[in-house]
Amino acid sequence: MGDMMIRGGFVITMDEERSMIPKGVIEIKDDRITHVGTEPGQTSTESAATVIDAAGKVVMPGLINGHSHLCMTFGRTIGFEVNVMDWLNKILFPFMDGMDEQDYYVMTLIGSLENLKNGNTTIVNKWGHWRWEKSGA
Repeated sequence: MGDMMIRGGFVITMDEERSMIPKGVIEIKDDRITHVGTEPGQTSTESAATVIDAAGKVVMPGLINGHSHLCMTFGRTIGFEVNVMDWLNKILFPFMDGMDEQDYYVMTLIGSLENLKNGNTTIVNKWGHWRWEKSGA
């Protein structure tokens, strides 16, 4: 990964005090955070391979989506006016029965990208291969 510095953002930490640092500096070496503070660390060089200006942004640990159905990405906007069991049994499952492996791949990819865009770096996904589990394939 190399050296990286993220500077100038509002840093929300996960330390014991839950510190918040306006105009913070985060330094990363290889795959480890090596420094978090208001000024560059003592071992820092201003010539990090990558310097990200985070001014006007919040810098925080990634979020966890603890319940997701990525294979339902395409069908989630159909039939929103019915109760959930009717939606599942009469709309979504028949819709998903028409999907092939490529459709599931694209739905999962789009759902993953949406999660990343919204700050989720970890996803607990349920029913990733629903169609094949149901059919016994």
